[in-house]
Amino acid sequence: EVLKKIQDFHNRRPLNLVVFHPDSFEDFSIMEEFTFPVGIENMDNHKVSFQYPEALKAIFSKNPSWRMTLDLNHVYTNDRSMKLAKDLTDAFADRIAEFHISGFAELHEPLFQTHRTEILSAAFDRSLPMIVESQVNSLEEARTEFKYIMDFFSANNS
Repeated sequence: EVLKKIQDFHNRRPLNLVVFHPDSFEDFSIMEEFTFPVGIENMDNHKVSFQYPEALKAIFSKNPSWRMTLDLNHVYTNDRSMKLAKDLTDAFADRIAEFHISGFAELHEPLFQTHRTEILSAAFDRSLPMIVESQVNSLEEARTEFKYIMDFFSANNS
C-alpha cells in the first residue's frame, strides 16, 4: 500500500529518488510494478547485512536502473578507517546518486560536535547531493552544523 502511494505521488510530481533500506525487503521483485526511481542505502553496523559491496552487488546486478545512496556515517560504523567508503565507491561509483552525512558517537550526532572529518572527506564527488542526517535539537544547532560542513568543504575544496 505504501509503495502504491509513492507511485501515485511520483505520477503527479516526479521524484528524483526514493531511498530504501535493503533489509526491509523480503523479496525485491515487489518493486517490479513501480516506475519511481529506487535508491538503495548501505547499512550500519546494527544490521546483519548490506554493509559491504558483495551483498549490495547482488541487488544491483538484478536491478540495473537502481541507484545507491552512500551513507558515510554507516560506513564509519562498520570501518573507522573508511576504506569501506573507497570499496563501495569503486564498486558503485556510477550508481551513487547521493551521500548521507552525519557525525558519529553513538548514532547520528552532529559533525560540529563529533568532528568526524573522515566522514566528510569520504564524499568523493562534491557535485552529488549531500543529505545531512545529523540529529540536532534546535534551529541554531542546524545552522551550526551547516556552517561546520560548509567550512570543511571550503577549506578542503579538492
